[in-house]
Amino acid sequence: MSTFGYFVNLDERGEFYADVRSEDSKTLYEVRSDEDGEIWQIEMGFMADPHDVSGLYDMLVENGVLCADDELLPATEAEAMWETSADTDENEHDDFAHENPLQNAQHSPGM
Repeated sequence: MSTFGYFVNLDERGEFYADVRSEDSKTLYEVRSDEDGEIWQIEMGFMADPHDVSGLYDMLVENGVLCADDELLPATEAEAMWETSADTDENEHDDFAHENPLQNAQHSPGM
């Protein structure tokens, strides 16, 4: 399972642009308004509005962009989860380093 974030980059004056990103900031999918301010994902009924993360998730799973066990969250929630995950990973690494007696062992020639 992977967690992805929905980042709204522009939402003003009839223009809209957002993207779905992975934790390593790679864009998997974009949602953009056209020159008339229309968003096809809304016009086709996939999303109720530009901020409909649930509708977007369903569409992306249906089209194979995301897996059913993946998670799509609004940007702030995704970033918080990634930060928590990174902190947990660092703590696990630190715990391992403290428990590993070979990490601080000195290598002597001839041993």
